[in-house]
Amino acid sequence: MATDTGHRRLRRPWLTRLRPRGEADLDRAALPRALIQDAVARLGPGPVGRAIELSSAVVRRFVAEAPSLGGGPAGVEMPRRGNEATTVRALSTLAGSAAAAPPVGEEAREGIRAFVHRATPLEQVLQGVRIGHAATTEAFLRACAPS
Repeated sequence: MATDTGHRRLRRPWLTRLRPRGEADLDRAALPRALIQDAVARLGPGPVGRAIELSSAVVRRFVAEAPSLGGGPAGVEMPRRGNEATTVRALSTLAGSAAAAPPVGEEAREGIRAFVHRATPLEQVLQGVRIGHAATTEAFLRACAPS
């Protein structure tokens, strides 16, 4: 069933309440515009804006906790794309089914190649993954808790 904004009615009501806390500019997303537009069509601009904002916060957190993962300003953009893709995929999965979620794409493979090229130890990469998953899970749990 479509809503007045054109996206499907989400099966989990808390997802429809997701909104960025600040100014989340969809045009400044790390993901390609076509992927963002597809996500907005399926989820709506509020949840996608929150996912983009959350992804930036998660990347700042894991770079602060594991600085070797950032590798400078250019090195932060790469994990931001991968984390944004993962966060949008998680929301898509929560909204419908895993089949409706976009596949993990080039963003994740690009991140893996960059870590290999920089000879980042696997333990550090996994630490970043754990930090990112924990921060995202915390944010989703806060969002679905009754107000």
